Amino acid sequence: MIPRHEYHHYFSSFGNFTDSVTILLKKQHSLHETYWRDELAEPNARWYLDRLNKLTYGRQYLGGHKSLPVVTSYEVGSKTSRPHFHMAIERPKHLRKEKFHQFLRKPFQAMDWAYGTIDIRDYTGDPFIRYICKGDFEKILVSCCTKG
Repeated sequence: MIPRHEYHHYFSSFGNFTDSVTILLKKQHSLHETYWRDELAEPNARWYLDRLNKLTYGRQYLGGHKSLPVVTSYEVGSKTSRPHFHMAIERPKHLRKEKFHQFLRKPFQAMDWAYGTIDIRDYTGDPFIRYICKGDFEKILVSCCTKG
């Protein structure tokens, strides 16, 4: 078990993160006539990361040899009640920034639960990891975190 005061050091060791991503999610899905539930977070985050890894690494990912270093958290906004993901992701060296940002957008556009636009920014270091955890380790979707 990771002591609460060291979790950001632990997750920072997952990679040399380059991008921070925020994905807003719908509160209600009009096509399926259902409301968002917390148990939908993990499968939707895994779906997004699976598509992103396939775009980025292709057969190397499908063969289990490569995946992006990423830390993913999930929360529901306190003011808006809007569910969303935060991700810290390391851009692979074989991709330019612009191309990788295109790859980040493509699976977002295909997500059933995606809302609005994806927010992609330069990674700001350990403070971002502390921010996405909001002081609570439980906000991290551990199954959606990889060291690459």
